[in-house]
Amino acid sequence: YETKSALMSALTETLNKGKTIEYLEAYPSRVSAITLDQVQSEAKDLLRPEALTWVIVGDLDVIEDKVREMNLGEVTILKETK
Repeated sequence: YETKSALMSALTETLNKGKTIEYLEAYPSRVSAITLDQVQSEAKDLLRPEALTWVIVGDLDVIEDKVREMNLGEVTILKETK
């Protein structure tokens, strides 16, 4: 943890959730053990791409073609008014 405050917050949160210090100590190894296949499997169950709204900000002349090539859905361009 970068600061004492961050460490205390993690300890407090862990204990408030009824977990042990050992649970917190083992957290990095549990996270490291997660595989890409596991993430993709969970994502299929949890994420609904059709319900997402993408907001992409940038130079329209530079990014428009690339954004359209991604086939994310309907593209609506909002231009800044001055």
